[in-house]
Amino acid sequence: MAWESTASLRRSRGRVSVLAFGLASLALLWLAGLSGGDSSAVLGVVILEIFTLVPLAVTVARLRGIHRKLAQVQLVGEEEQRRRTMAMQAVDEELLHVGRLVALLRPGPAREAGGDALAAAEKATEVRKRLLQRRDELAPLGGLAVETDAQGTIAAQLGECQRRLEQTQTAVDDLAAQIAKLVEAAEDNANAPALERVRDATERTAAIAEALEELSAPRLLADGTSSARLQVRSVVDEAAPESGLGIA
Repeated sequence: MAWESTASLRRSRGRVSVLAFGLASLALLWLAGLSGGDSSAVLGVVILEIFTLVPLAVTVARLRGIHRKLAQVQLVGEEEQRRRTMAMQAVDEELLHVGRLVALLRPGPAREAGGDALAAAEKATEVRKRLLQRRDELAPLGGLAVETDAQGTIAAQLGECQRRLEQTQTAVDDLAAQIAKLVEAAEDNANAPALERVRDATERTAAIAEALEELSAPRLLADGTSSARLQVRSVVDEAAPESGLGIA
């Protein structure tokens, strides 16, 4: 996930919008060939439509993604969105580092252990991303819950989220370190001590990821409201029913 400034996103939106308009116009143009055409002409139009509509669908999806990014930037500010994007990018880069280390292992027991380690790191990475999203969701809510018990609730959840982030990062860092040692020490594929350390680190990482997987995902309700935000809204409304304090 690369960082893009607001200006860059707007330029991309303009280019993609023009491309989408062009493809849509081309798709309509092909349809004109159906009028009075024989079966071979119809077949040709269908083929042309397929080759036009597929890239059009991809372009529209790209355009929607740009709109979502712009809306997010407008909501939290460009600097905050940059920080969030860079945090996600750092997590991806750590996973790539593990993958590069595994690629250096020789085929055999070492490579097999490395493959298991990479799978555990991938699972931990997904958990870390959800934890980052949850932390970013909770952080702004603390300011909305001033003078109510909700502020303490949010602070506690933020602290727990940070603790889990640190726990998963420590596990992935240790896993990468053990794989690196295996790369250095693996004069032969049956390097038992190094292999055992990698396997132990893999089991720890997988266990942590599995334990935090359900806890890390903010549950969304039918209207798109997250369970964390609903919880804060409930606490605020109960704590200050007459003050008018609440979360819209």
